Amino acid sequence: MADSSLSVEKQLLRRAALQARDALAPAARDDASRRIVAHTAASGFFTRLTPADTVSAYWPIGSEVDPRPLFALIAETGAALVLPRLCGETLSFHVFRVGDTLEDGPFGLREPPDTAEIRAPDLILAPLVAFDSAFGRLGYGRGYFDRAVADVAATKRVHMVGLAFETQRVAHVPLERHDRLLDGVVTEAGVFQR
Repeated sequence: MADSSLSVEKQLLRRAALQARDALAPAARDDASRRIVAHTAASGFFTRLTPADTVSAYWPIGSEVDPRPLFALIAETGAALVLPRLCGETLSFHVFRVGDTLEDGPFGLREPPDTAEIRAPDLILAPLVAFDSAFGRLGYGRGYFDRAVADVAATKRVHMVGLAFETQRVAHVPLERHDRLLDGVVTEAGVFQR
């Protein structure tokens, strides 16, 4: 059970970070997303991909960084692309190919159908609400993503790289025992690795 003062601290930080991200002008957000995609594509995380790898990305909601231009680049490497799908309390990673049909999911998500193959990712390009210089990640607070990553990490080495705007960088992300550090963060300012 999470400490209630820590939960309140996370809620306040989450609210402030989401307001800062939402406050970005659309043109500035689009420009920053393009730079984040370019930095990600040039990063060691991406350039080492092989056809044996599986990469998890996400379909953006709200003011999140838009990773969709990376989808075709992932396909060019031969790696499989998976997108998260939420079913009840469980998040799983389903194969997606550019042009496949997506379904409406909870919280405004766009998801592959439940009939799409499930595959554990080697690299996760993760959405986030806030991050810090120590590679702490603050998500949306429901824990679905953290539990899914923990399940994958129990069976294989997985790299988790956050995609975020610099405005989402905070001084300190309060962490609980179950929280996993990011292996890297990509912002419009560049690639930062642990």
